[in-house]
Amino acid sequence: MFLLDASSALIAAVCYFVSGHLQYHHLTGAGTRPISESSTERWLMPLVLVATALHGLHLYRTLWVAGGIHLGLFRVAALASWLMVLIVLLGGIRLRLRNLFAFVLPIAATTLILNAFIDTHYQPLHGLPLGVLSHVCISVFAFSLLGIAALQALVLAFQNHQLKAHHTRGLLATLPPLETMEVLLFRVIGAGFVTLTAAILTGAVFIEDMFAQHLLHKTFFTLLAWLVFALLLVGRRVLGWRGTTAIRWTIAGFAVLALGIFGSKLALEVLLQTQA
Repeated sequence: MFLLDASSALIAAVCYFVSGHLQYHHLTGAGTRPISESSTERWLMPLVLVATALHGLHLYRTLWVAGGIHLGLFRVAALASWLMVLIVLLGGIRLRLRNLFAFVLPIAATTLILNAFIDTHYQPLHGLPLGVLSHVCISVFAFSLLGIAALQALVLAFQNHQLKAHHTRGLLATLPPLETMEVLLFRVIGAGFVTLTAAILTGAVFIEDMFAQHLLHKTFFTLLAWLVFALLLVGRRVLGWRGTTAIRWTIAGFAVLALGIFGSKLALEVLLQTQA
């Protein structure tokens, strides 16, 4: 069982790393013999699709264990990264998100390897009500959407810096115009904000005590992240926030959300276990 799960994770990780490398070379023209667009198209999407399918299979086999659901640190991280790949994959059909493959795919590969080979001794949850399960799924999806927004903000920061330095070659030449990148950023933030709001509402409805001691950390930082993104969207609409201001608020909001979702898990499942 372990060998099967580890094998699927390793094959998926290799496919992710190779396809991420192809996308990076395509974007930057790195190397003495840059990979042509047709060659990249020929290999990139099949590799991503194979990796995504194996990633999903690995999650199915490792999330549902011993008659319960395993929501440990690296399980949730692997689930979030899988959703990020799917968002970029599906968003690339209408939105210009595919440039983010160069960053998302290595993240997905890393979380898969961590999930396959590191045991945090998390105890699976049994008899989880459907409402609570829906809250968990919506929360992870919101995190994934806002993670894509944070990556988009980092790319936007790089693009802004390069334009100010009058560097217009390499990666910058392959990116959409700055205005298009900002519009795309706020579309993703808007979708993530709506989903995060749904996660908070489902938590308030289905979780008996969101401010219980073991949930206080997560609840506080999730609400704080929601406030950061709410202020960012209001600032965009009322004050016309853009550029560096939008980038900083986006990254700050995602950092707070990540701290809320993964901070306590890291402390309880890794740091305290190491000390013990």
